[in-house]
Amino acid sequence: MNLKSRKKTLPGNRAVLPTQLSGFQRKINALVDGYLFLNIVPAKGNVEGVLIPVTLAELEVFKTREPGYERVDVTEKIKAGVKGKVYAFIAPDVEYPEKKIPRSYLLTCTRGMDEVTRNRWFQETPLPCDKQRELCLHQPWLKAILLGTKDLWQHSTNR
Repeated sequence: MNLKSRKKTLPGNRAVLPTQLSGFQRKINALVDGYLFLNIVPAKGNVEGVLIPVTLAELEVFKTREPGYERVDVTEKIKAGVKGKVYAFIAPDVEYPEKKIPRSYLLTCTRGMDEVTRNRWFQETPLPCDKQRELCLHQPWLKAILLGTKDLWQHSTNR
């Protein structure tokens, strides 16, 4: 989770534990306020992420922050041994071919990643459908990532 984004919901410093969630992959298909955002869906493989310890009250704050997502107990799918329950917020796995992904959101998701990690993130995060990929190919900043053209990505981040 992007640190700046997380601090909007949970201010202050938090100890986080990197982990993997087995049996899921990232997918951009969570519909919120007419736009598409990141989701995780059942699939072969693993999703890398972090565990953030929270109180029950803070967990309720996350429910408010994540409209359209359902809180799902994924304790048994976590690779790191932890005490207590582990939850992920997951939206229905539905296709929305005409909806757009906010550029600012993708930049938030990938901010702070080095180029190799960012390119891997996009390779491992499928777009919802071919129509969405086609729409994205008309946006030079995202086309650069999808097609592996580094110069366009670097140019677009300097705007």
